[in-house]
Amino acid sequence: MAVARACGAPTDIDEAAAFARARSSRHHKTSMLQNVEAGRRMEIDSHRRRAARVAAAPAHRSTDAVLH
Repeated sequence: MAVARACGAPTDIDEAAAFARARSSRHHKTSMLQNVEAGRRMEIDSHRRRAARVAAAPAHRSTDAVLH
């Protein structure tokens, strides 16, 4: 939410509706998943560094632990 606020995006979302939308699009493949399936590098490092810069927060170490 810190990144959304820093970008000026509304943070008063309806979480139930957001999860319902996510469930309804279960056949959609994100670009990150497509990269993994094709054997390409994931772009997570650049995404998380950008998010950390925007939110003025450190990049989260648990991301590294999960993905590497």
